[in-house]
Amino acid sequence: MSQKPNQAKERRRPRPARRSLRREDRTAAREAPARPTRAEAPARPVPVRDDRTDPRREPLAAYLADIAHIPTLSREEQVLLAKELEAATHAFREGLYTIPWTAHELVGIWRETRSGGRTTSRLSESFGDRAAEAGERLDAAMVKLERTLARRSKLREAGEADAAALGRVDKRIVKLLHEADLSIELLRRVLSGFEGLRRKHRGQLARLAAAVELDAAEYKRRVAALDDAFDRMSDAKNRFVQHNLKLVVVVAKDFRNLGLSFPDLIQEGNTGLIRAVEKFDWRRGFRFSTYAVWWIRQALIRAIQNHSRTIRIPSHHYDTLRWFDQTKARLAKELQRDPTHAEVAHEMDIPVDRVEELEMMAAEPVSLDAEVAGKDSSRPRRLEQLVADPNAASPMDDLDRTRLEHTALSAVERLPDRERQILTWRFGLDGGREHTLQEIGDKLSLSRERARQLEARALARLREGDSGVELGELALGTD
Repeated sequence: MSQKPNQAKERRRPRPARRSLRREDRTAAREAPARPTRAEAPARPVPVRDDRTDPRREPLAAYLADIAHIPTLSREEQVLLAKELEAATHAFREGLYTIPWTAHELVGIWRETRSGGRTTSRLSESFGDRAAEAGERLDAAMVKLERTLARRSKLREAGEADAAALGRVDKRIVKLLHEADLSIELLRRVLSGFEGLRRKHRGQLARLAAAVELDAAEYKRRVAALDDAFDRMSDAKNRFVQHNLKLVVVVAKDFRNLGLSFPDLIQEGNTGLIRAVEKFDWRRGFRFSTYAVWWIRQALIRAIQNHSRTIRIPSHHYDTLRWFDQTKARLAKELQRDPTHAEVAHEMDIPVDRVEELEMMAAEPVSLDAEVAGKDSSRPRRLEQLVADPNAASPMDDLDRTRLEHTALSAVERLPDRERQILTWRFGLDGGREHTLQEIGDKLSLSRERARQLEARALARLREGDSGVELGELALGTD
């Protein structure tokens, strides 16, 4: 016992050396150069993201971990980013409108929409807010644009237009396209067509410039401005979306257990967020999150209506079904059991028959190919193997029918060739269809009456022989 304190003192002897090392470290730290600022310091990877290469990491957990490090924007930062996006979008429109090919494409789409009997207001960015006014404004601008394009074509064909004259016409085209207030989706569609044209004529600058009605130098200048504006618009929109991805997760949590998985809800909500970024107007003074929640919820509701069920339920029934499910869940929690139809009807203040209809409407169909596990350790079977068919014949009936067919075929084989052939055709004993007496007579070059007589003789032969007794017994047994 007396040796233990000495051993403890021996173990504590190295501590002064460690303290001296720490003092040396502090001295070296004071002599070292100052720590660089955040702007000067090199970027370091976030430790929590080091496991993205781990195959065991779930995609949803990886996504949530990634967006957790993206900071939310303040009101002032939202306004600044919205202004940046607005300026870049305007520059993108301006760049696309300066290419004459774009105007021809947009006029063609407008004509196709009108000839198909569809409303042209759908092509406007203001569709939904003031659809009638937007359609009238767009139609008026497109009519003027048609005349302006025709004038431009005549000037180019006559060869009398100088650069100043064409410049004035092109400015007029850009102004009319701005007045039309075309939707950004339509412009992306036109841009996609323009990209296809550029791929088609890759490496052929002169031919590509001629296809869009520009000279080579002007084409290069305008396309460079368009590409730069598109990149700035995409960058601003992506940053706006990324800083609000957590908002989608918060809203999507309220729509769980309604038929779509949580990752699918997040994906659909992100489409609504993107649309909100495109439609946000910072001049109205409210926060972006207040505006975006409505778009996210609409995207989630539409996705649940269209994809959550095998059989789609009309949208006007969706709210009632959601109310029905919530009422049932609340009553089950309060009563500690499944509520009856009468209790649900009383709570919802609707007839019991309506509750039964909602119950049937809410039921999900089950595939007959679904696997059902057995009680024993045998492998699961498909549901169709376990569902009884009330119209199916019993196994004994199938066995009797098989014996009857076998006995009948054996008895017919003993008949003369022509009589055997007549019965085979008449009753379809060869697996084919049953023939009429007229058809049998035509095949054998006999009259219908003669064919009937031969049939009667053959049946009489069957009844007189031993096979007739057996056939009769089998026929009675099948009854």
